[in-house]
Amino acid sequence: MRNHKIIQHEMLILMLAWVFGVGCCVFAGEKTPPAAAPMGETINLLEPHDNPFLSGRLKPGYAYHPFFDYSSVHGQFPDDIQLDYFGFRNDRNLYFDENREYLLVLITSGSEGAGFSHRTTIAEHLEAILNEESGREVRVLNLAVNSYCISQEISTYVHLAWHLQPEVVISLCGWNDMVYSQVAPLNFKKLGLAYPNFYEGWSSAIHPVISPREDPWVTREGSDDEITDGFLRNIDKYRTLVEANGGRFMMGLQGFDGTSGDMPLIYPRVYSLMRQLSKKMVGREGFHDFTLREDMEFVDAVHSNDTSSRLIAETFAPMVMRALGVRMN
Repeated sequence: MRNHKIIQHEMLILMLAWVFGVGCCVFAGEKTPPAAAPMGETINLLEPHDNPFLSGRLKPGYAYHPFFDYSSVHGQFPDDIQLDYFGFRNDRNLYFDENREYLLVLITSGSEGAGFSHRTTIAEHLEAILNEESGREVRVLNLAVNSYCISQEISTYVHLAWHLQPEVVISLCGWNDMVYSQVAPLNFKKLGLAYPNFYEGWSSAIHPVISPREDPWVTREGSDDEITDGFLRNIDKYRTLVEANGGRFMMGLQGFDGTSGDMPLIYPRVYSLMRQLSKKMVGREGFHDFTLREDMEFVDAVHSNDTSSRLIAETFAPMVMRALGVRMN
């Protein structure tokens, strides 16, 4: 039997590593583009609860979660952000409505879908439009979180929405995968496994023998085709999962402002990768290319303003209605 004091010592090290790692969430998040806007002092939770991964947190920022990496949406307008039980930007907990009588639409995305720069999210606009135009009761569940890549989107769908069998699933994505794939190892690229680069800092905190890279934005080897094709394989995976569960899948390739001047060392290749994705996705079913839109307005390279939040919802609304077989009024 192992010495009791040794076991206690190992448990203490693990606890300290975990606390330090979670504490790095907000710190690491501030190093990812774009720079974090001023935030409120407390998290605006939907209700007091016993979720050990959110309860007791005082400040907005990335909150570790064992089933989908992290949650806790944050943005430029903290007073407008309401978090549900699992840390997503919803004013209701729809996760437990298995006997629902309404149509359910799911949105997954990164900070654009989470509404980093929006007082009213794309999901909120979309729900209002669908209820007004369809004559049916429709609810939209928003599972978008800052910095999410397509792999995190798939995880949230599987763990939080699979049992609900949403009729329509929308992914508004592309940008984060093209950003973070550049700095991911080659074998990750080949499988489309992009991840926020601050994960490497978390790993070094949990596993003290691992030393983080001095500059997390230094790119690793991998061709443009390896990055874009890996991403598209994951989009196909996501579609297959949704359709196997009885839903309809659609995707929007995020728009961007290539004149913003943000992150000059990283973003020029992102712009190029997004344009390559745009060409590769022509003709795909249920696809809308926001990179080609000239009527969108942005507050930085990738976050649109409130007017464009509504515009994106208005674009998806008829696509959703057709998928549901419902005519717009």
